Amino acid sequence: MRRSGPLAPTLAILGVLVVVVTIAAQLWTEVLWFDSVDVHDVYGTILSAQILLFLVFGVLTAVAVAASLIVVIRQRPPFRPDPDRDIVGHPMPPCLMR
Repeated sequence: MRRSGPLAPTLAILGVLVVVVTIAAQLWTEVLWFDSVDVHDVYGTILSAQILLFLVFGVLTAVAVAASLIVVIRQRPPFRPDPDRDIVGHPMPPCLMR
């Protein structure tokens, strides 16, 4: 197996850090602005509503995907091996070897 160098993990970590710092800067700017106009409770309400909506619709989506998978798995045709296409005794292709 080929080992990757340190460049890929380093770039991934830097990308995650850039995203986290950008989100933190945006949140802090919003907090400071709402505080400057003395309505910091409004931002808490907005943020709470956004988080709640994200969680509710995330759960609804997960339930819809799970239900779809359950229906597909239950409706799939049964697996019946074909004895004419049996691969026992044939060498394994190199792409399947580890």
